[in-house]
Amino acid sequence: MREGKMLAIFEEIQNQFNHANGGVYIHIDDFKNFYMPLINYYINDRERRSIDSYIIGIQGPQGVGKTVFATLAKTFLKAAGYRVETISIDDFYKSNDERLKISKKYIGNPFYQISRGMPGTHNHELLFETLKKAKAAENFFIPRFDKSLISGRGDIAKDSTTINKQLHFLILEGWCINMPSREDKFLSSVKKNGYVKSIFNNIDPGREHFKLVLKYLKKYQKIWHILDSKTFIFAKNISWTTDWRKEQEKKLVMSKGQGMSDKEVNRFVKPFIPFSYFIYKELVRNNNENHCLIEVGRDHTPKRMYMPSKKQNLKFI
Repeated sequence: MREGKMLAIFEEIQNQFNHANGGVYIHIDDFKNFYMPLINYYINDRERRSIDSYIIGIQGPQGVGKTVFATLAKTFLKAAGYRVETISIDDFYKSNDERLKISKKYIGNPFYQISRGMPGTHNHELLFETLKKAKAAENFFIPRFDKSLISGRGDIAKDSTTINKQLHFLILEGWCINMPSREDKFLSSVKKNGYVKSIFNNIDPGREHFKLVLKYLKKYQKIWHILDSKTFIFAKNISWTTDWRKEQEKKLVMSKGQGMSDKEVNRFVKPFIPFSYFIYKELVRNNNENHCLIEVGRDHTPKRMYMPSKKQNLKFI
């Protein structure tokens, strides 16, 4: 799609996008230099490969801006005439009762004493079947998860969304999208960063509990194989994710009256940090040839980008 047309569409959707994201503003220069080439890549890649229903996976740590970008891509593609929908892996969480059973079953495993998020707390089979139906242009429904329920533990919402038309694009976003399940690779990755290593050693000093996370994750690999494109949004400093999550929870409390306290956020976020860094080291730093990458700063604005069609030489730390 030509640059002029894409910029015109962006100007048309700015107000709609800002409203959908609680006032989040994307500067036109950031759109032109980062998001526009990425969205155009999706459009061209779908056409080049003759894919009817093109599924985009968006991965990033907590608070990095996955949902914001997914909403931008959806709003833009719809305005450009495409049929598009977004889903989050969070929408496929198991019920609070089911997650409590997992927590009690693995009472000694700290990674499963947080309310949700780890592999195994999602209905991964339902997600897999949903993506297959989308690919086959079959009707499907998207469950919804309300994170504000049960004092921030969250539970399955009563409402859901039914899709009864073939989509041109389906966007799946989540923190663990495309995460591999190699134990040896995980351990070699987390020890390379002092901050991450310290957190991991405090949570799992015997280096045993993380294995259950990766065991569950093996069941998710078939989901990653369905994805046609994989985009990774990452922060230069992994420690920012805690502050970002606190900001998210404060907004949730303001909008719905319930959410996690700062203390609860600290406890909730830390178990994810070693795995988020694992994804960064294995997929972003070491295997970036086939993925779209965006690095964001502390203020969430994009700083650098890599796409398969543009062989930029990024220096990752």
